[in-house]
Amino acid sequence: MTKPWERNWGASSEKPKPWEREWVKEEAESGEEGSSMPLAASVPLEFMGAVNRGATELVDFVAGAVPNWVAYAAGSDWRMPRLTDALEAGTAGNFMEEGLSKDVVRQAGEVIPAAASAGGMLRQAAARLPQFGTSSESAIAGAIREVGKTSAAADIGLGATSGAGSELGGEVGEYIGGRDGRQVGEMLGALALPVVGTAVATNLARKPATIPRGVLADENGVTREGARFAAQGKIEPAQLKGALDTVEQKVRSKAFSEVGVKPTRAQLTRNADDFREQQEAGKYSGAIRGALEEQDSALTRRVDELASRTGGASREAHEAGYAIEDVITRRALDDDALASNLYQKANEIAGGQPKVLLKGFNKLLKDSMTSDDATNGVLKAIKGRLQRKGLLLDQTPSGINSAGMSEKHARLTPKQVEREVRQVINEYWDSTSGVGRRILSQLKDAVDKDVFTSTGDDFYKEARAAFEHSRKSLEAVKKHKFWKNEKSVVKQILEGRVAPEDIFNRLVVGKSGKVDDIKLLKNYLNSGGGEASKAAWNDLRAQTLMHLRDRATKALATNQRGDRTFNGGEFRKAIEGIGKPKLRQILSAEELEALEKIAKVGELRIPVPGTALGDGPTSVAVNSLKESLGIIERASLKLLELGYRGRRAKGVLDAEIIDMPVIPTRESGKSLAPLVGALDAVN
Repeated sequence: MTKPWERNWGASSEKPKPWEREWVKEEAESGEEGSSMPLAASVPLEFMGAVNRGATELVDFVAGAVPNWVAYAAGSDWRMPRLTDALEAGTAGNFMEEGLSKDVVRQAGEVIPAAASAGGMLRQAAARLPQFGTSSESAIAGAIREVGKTSAAADIGLGATSGAGSELGGEVGEYIGGRDGRQVGEMLGALALPVVGTAVATNLARKPATIPRGVLADENGVTREGARFAAQGKIEPAQLKGALDTVEQKVRSKAFSEVGVKPTRAQLTRNADDFREQQEAGKYSGAIRGALEEQDSALTRRVDELASRTGGASREAHEAGYAIEDVITRRALDDDALASNLYQKANEIAGGQPKVLLKGFNKLLKDSMTSDDATNGVLKAIKGRLQRKGLLLDQTPSGINSAGMSEKHARLTPKQVEREVRQVINEYWDSTSGVGRRILSQLKDAVDKDVFTSTGDDFYKEARAAFEHSRKSLEAVKKHKFWKNEKSVVKQILEGRVAPEDIFNRLVVGKSGKVDDIKLLKNYLNSGGGEASKAAWNDLRAQTLMHLRDRATKALATNQRGDRTFNGGEFRKAIEGIGKPKLRQILSAEELEALEKIAKVGELRIPVPGTALGDGPTSVAVNSLKESLGIIERASLKLLELGYRGRRAKGVLDAEIIDMPVIPTRESGKSLAPLVGALDAVN
């Protein structure tokens, strides 16, 4: 490749080399093509050309640190002035001083690849020192020689995975200053990589210059083109891995956006180092902690919104249970109202005559007395009242007899039965237990049958049809094979054997509640009973979502927003505790999908293993001591590094985030120790 300073610019007259060209003020301001602001300076590994005015501050910063230190380390007395100071000399043609820097450019003849790290730059400089035979070698120059003996592979840094190749320095320059900036960048990249690599190459690392990542991989994995390029050696393994990582990060980014939550870098990359940095920053008030707390609030709000859209008003577990019990009680009252009308009609058919013999009722009451204790003594109380009124028949071995009267004198009118028997039973409804209410319902059914059969078959059929229509949903439940199972939670609920405050836990959360139980209750509440029944079902749906939210936020401590931490692991456990089959009966398909998206984001927020607590106090203290002693190779860039890491931990510029290798320091730290003092002195 022809170097910029070796290029033949034309047959008729050779265009002067940048360091030989004389610039005048008028030409610099003429606006002609190729006449960007001139920059001239000589350094140990010289840069040249012209850069855009927008790069002035960057170059000033570079000029104030790295080149001067390299010059010092190489044994040169030259020091680079600031750009604004160098411009005057540059326009006068003083582009070069005789000596080491000029020899380096002309004899080495090779631009140091900008993809190399700070350590790599020092290594290549060390490799060239013997070519120029410094007569008096300083301690710093000797240290550089030691650096040159270490592994080159260990020093490939930020730009190595970008795919930009050895011309990355030129691309950086072109990115800043156009065509002329490329010439500057080729040398600038070689000189100032520690700064340029940190400040600029991160953007290029997201945008490979050769093959777009979408060609290498998609949501299904490595593409056919990606596999072919890898087999042909046209791409590095790191570049292919980067493409795959980008696809995965896009999928994660989409998951966050679908629930309206802004992710952190660590949550997208799932990189251990990123999570460790995030966990450390999250220990203190600031941007990272604020971002994580906002995520807690947002996820909690999403679950609350789902619960609100169910139409349910339940916010506590017992509320849903009481709503269901109210529906069952209301239906019993509706049955009583229907029975009153039917009794009135039966009385008219009987002509007010005593035709009803409570034979079935008497037998059931006698048989149920063994359960009196379970009813809180209600059955004994009812029996006593009916005996005192002479309305109860006693069974004896010789048959059914009343107290001192024959059977025919024990007959009642339908109106008497309703007032003296049925209404007495209702009076004890609130005084008994769940078992007692179940038995009282059976006693009323027996009374109804005794009344309606006494009026003839036609009226009995009419009354039975009316009751079945009223109790249609319950009858459908009773016909289900699951009803025969005495352990059925729904059967126990409808028979009053489960306390209202226990209904939700028994039915939804507990293992005793089965999918069939949920399905039966759902059908019962949604197939009759009007809006109250539907509202009770929606209350149960809302309470299910509230239960999941409460499990995820069960920590007692709150953050400065007043919200509890949303624990994605506990949220997933709560979902699995209820089980997807039950949830499919309780929630709609859309609600279940939304719930799964929230759970997915909750899991992506969980730090990877080994990073949940960040660094311990001892580790923090040791690292701080190491940094203060200057043992870390990139000590001169610590300020830039911290700023970069802080920004990347919180913000996500786009989904294409590729983790860039960190320069290993364990092996090179010892050999670099002598350099730290000089580096710090220059900075």
